Amino acid sequence: MKQRVALFSAVLAGLLSGVGSSLLVTAMQARRNTTVARPSPSSSSQVVHVDHLAEHRAAVREHDAQPIDRDWSLPMARSLTSTLSRLGTTTGFRVASVDCRTTLCVADLDWEHYNAALGHYGDVLHDRSPGGCSRETILPPPSGASGRYRAEVIFRCERSSAGQQSRQIERQVATD
Repeated sequence: MKQRVALFSAVLAGLLSGVGSSLLVTAMQARRNTTVARPSPSSSSQVVHVDHLAEHRAAVREHDAQPIDRDWSLPMARSLTSTLSRLGTTTGFRVASVDCRTTLCVADLDWEHYNAALGHYGDVLHDRSPGGCSRETILPPPSGASGRYRAEVIFRCERSSAGQQSRQIERQVATD
């Protein structure tokens, strides 16, 4: 019964914070090194995970469809790459790529393995990023053998005015 209450609490916390519940189950297993009953494919918690994955994929497609605003996207990509690379040296990931368009950026991060991503993805989501962008990611369990793990982080950036934000980003890049 205690495991069910703990699982329910973790799922509820994940729903409130926007994290898929099966990711939380996996994180709980990795941290406690115990067996936790996985929800059945028909359970509502599994559906929540699928919805988050579908939302994430839709956000990547939205990014891909945006035109490139060169006045904003190039300085923003440089700044994000610099910030993430610095963070990666302390948390164990490498920046494979950063692609910025008009208001969205996608950073492809490469981790040594899935458990490393689980242990440190929060550092990426809560780190100070240039341009006042919100961040989101999802870490579905790998389908194959363990090894390197890649995750896309989406940065949603509010832009007051392109010129003002470009100057702010350029100042940040200059101080990096």
